[in-house]
Amino acid sequence: MASASQTAYQTAGSGSWWTQIVPVIIVLGGFSVYATWRAFEGAFFWAAPYLSPFYSPLIDVHHHYWP
Repeated sequence: MASASQTAYQTAGSGSWWTQIVPVIIVLGGFSVYATWRAFEGAFFWAAPYLSPFYSPLIDVHHHYWP
């Protein structure tokens, strides 16, 4: 029978430690690149009734400044 100190550090998984971290880094990194590209592109932000979440809605069509 194994002692408590020997079983405390055993894990249930048999894979490497990085097999769960790498997909998270790839997905978050990909989203970061995509979001930055879309936010600074300045085009393709309006599609029918939908507006991209990276842009604020157009309040004044003629771009008049309110006093």
